[in-house]
This record gives sequence, C-alpha cells and structure tokens, in this order.
Amino acid sequence: MVQVQEEEQKPPSPVAFFCCLIFKIVMSYCIYILYSQRIDKFYTGMTEDLEQRIFQHNNPINQMKYTAKGIPWQLYITISCNNKRHALKLEKLITPRKSSAFIRNLKKYPELVDKIKNEASI
Repeated sequence: MVQVQEEEQKPPSPVAFFCCLIFKIVMSYCIYILYSQRIDKFYTGMTEDLEQRIFQHNNPINQMKYTAKGIPWQLYITISCNNKRHALKLEKLITPRKSSAFIRNLKKYPELVDKIKNEASI
C-alpha cells in the first residue's frame, strides 16, 4: 500500500487575508496580480473568489500549469471591477503588456489604475 504524505498548508499572510476579507465584503469581480519570487514573474487573473483562486494557484491539481512553477505566489495587487464584463476587459488591457515595470507602476501610481479602469469601462 502506498501512503501519500500531505503537505502542510501555510496560512495566508495577514495582507492576503485582509485583502480577501475586504474583497468578499465590497467587490464581486476583481483583477488580481500575483508575484512569484521563485521565478521572479507576475501572473494576472480575474476572479469572483480571490481567496479560493490564490489557494488554487498555490495548490495546483495539474503540476504542468504555468503557475505551478512559481509556488508560492503572493498577492501583489487587486483591482476591483464593476462586473464580470468589466473585469474581462481590464484583464485584456493588463495581460498583454507583460511588463513588470508596468505592473509595479499600477501599485505605485493609483491614478494609473483609475486610467485603465476607465479604459475598460468604455
């Protein structure tokens, strides 16, 4: 008989926990950007359940998925969206840029977030 040893789950960081709590109270859909120090990459996604989505990235069923290479992923920034359609448009504006400088500027300059949110609303 083969025994499978379960990996110990680490609790989310206080920042991630707080962001998830606020997200559940205030927002419906959001864009989230994760950062992996292991591979020094960002990952952009959209979700209605941020806490669950971060858990899925850090505990992938399929080890061949892109995010499996970067575990552990840390929440870098979230951007609230008006609805699912707005979130999809916003994700399509952010993802193709593939620039860590652009993503870092989203966190550094809130007016940049406002600008792209407005672009996605049109």
